[in-house]
Amino acid sequence: MLAATWDSTLIILLPGMSRAIEIKDARNAMFVLAERWPVTYGPAFQRALAFCARATEGKCSPTRARLALLAAAREAKVAVVEQHDHFGGVGHRRVLQTSCGSVSSAAICSNAAA
Repeated sequence: MLAATWDSTLIILLPGMSRAIEIKDARNAMFVLAERWPVTYGPAFQRALAFCARATEGKCSPTRARLALLAAAREAKVAVVEQHDHFGGVGHRRVLQTSCGSVSSAAICSNAAA
């Protein structure tokens, strides 16, 4: 299996979890979708699982798998922050979605940094 590494890390906070999860590649995304995702039905979830599996096999681009995961996050109302890592340290973060109930993007950023 290929790592299918992404250009930037996605940081998510799933309902019921006290710490954010960093997702850096399609393999990690596939695990999170299969084992921890709050909504395991719906078209975006199914596509994300399929594209992440295909990306780990080298059958689709890592970018396509990443976009599918973002669509699944929208569908499940999971908050997402994008982190660009810079050589030698943590880079900047950008909120992509904040629709996880009462969870704010600030909570995600502070949990991810912990």
